[in-house]
Amino acid sequence: MKSRTVCRLILPVLIGAYFALTSVLFAEDKKAGPGDVAIVNGKRITVIELDQGVESKMQLLARRGQIPDQTQIADLRKTVLEELINIELLSQESRKKGIKVEESVVGDRLKALKSSFTDEKAYADALSKDKMTESDLKTRIEKGLLIQELVSQEVVQKVTVSPEESKAFYKDNPDAFKQPEQVHASHILIKVEPKAGDAEKKKARKEIEDILKRLKKGEDFAALAKQHSACPSKEKGGDLGFMRRGQTVKPFEDAAFALKPGETSGIVETEFGYHIVRVLEKKQERVVPYEEAQESLDKHLKDVKVQNEVSRYIEGLRTNAKVERPIADTAK
Repeated sequence: MKSRTVCRLILPVLIGAYFALTSVLFAEDKKAGPGDVAIVNGKRITVIELDQGVESKMQLLARRGQIPDQTQIADLRKTVLEELINIELLSQESRKKGIKVEESVVGDRLKALKSSFTDEKAYADALSKDKMTESDLKTRIEKGLLIQELVSQEVVQKVTVSPEESKAFYKDNPDAFKQPEQVHASHILIKVEPKAGDAEKKKARKEIEDILKRLKKGEDFAALAKQHSACPSKEKGGDLGFMRRGQTVKPFEDAAFALKPGETSGIVETEFGYHIVRVLEKKQERVVPYEEAQESLDKHLKDVKVQNEVSRYIEGLRTNAKVERPIADTAK
């Protein structure tokens, strides 16, 4: 299939949302207070939890360069509230079914989370900022793992894909299995900043010309890349792996796709500076055979089924649950 993600499971979305919304302490079980946005079978979800959840989502959008307007923020609040309700319903169901997770598994997950911080102080500061203790965090991690195990037992393990389904999808969606021409390239980059003056450009040009001369004399491309290239790929001898058209800047793409395997370009100028490109191998455009695509295809089809079944499972929990929305009910 095409090398892109074709679907997302609702489970990782829910679990991801849960951990993104862990910046406040658990609400106590009691009657609705003035700051409650929902009560799920007696369990409160507070305005603070909702606000923190929305803020987490806003930060994710900002990192992608997306700034929602007021209408979009209102819709986002509704979405986050429904996610919180779903998470609470799944958590309650996991407890009803007596699902357990080993303390060691929780500990391993906590250790992995802590390792993402630069040091103990950064970790402690993050907990303090979110008004949490490590014990609170462990409880939340455990809750997320319980939900994950519940969905695994009740949905994922029960979903199957037959060979007939898989082959039918392959036959009915031929475009999904077209693989475009690809080239496996390495390069050496002498970087030139966008605001560089003539003297800096001249110096960079001289450096890339000297490297090209050395290559023509038979020096090793990978060794020169490691020594001179300004691209992170230098650590792999300049190896960029396989690329398709449209994945890099046009001058580089044109040079790479014009070369035959084993050939080296002249000097290629792009917005990043000066390059020398070498093509290692090429793959022509083709249709991926069913036998080669089957494993990833079966996974895709199962993912789609699981997504739909998890949605149905949650709807079933909602049907049998008492979900109150005090603020919305008051506004009616």
